[in-house]
Amino acid sequence: YLIHVNFGPISDDGLSNFQIVLSIKAFLGGWLGLRGVLQVFFGIQPLVFTSHRFPFIFVVIIIFLSQLMFAV
Repeated sequence: YLIHVNFGPISDDGLSNFQIVLSIKAFLGGWLGLRGVLQVFFGIQPLVFTSHRFPFIFVVIIIFLSQLMFAV
């Protein structure tokens, strides 16, 4: 229900710019969350992107996308 309310209806023309940016943010946030849960609770270290630089870049991208969403 919450996804439907925030994402809104999909028109016949396809996804709006806001919905595309929201989808990208959701994917990046989900990836960061899953990576964090696997590391903290299960002790599973990532096989790829093992440095802390890549997740930090994702966080910065999410912040920029959040600012961009006001203009879209």
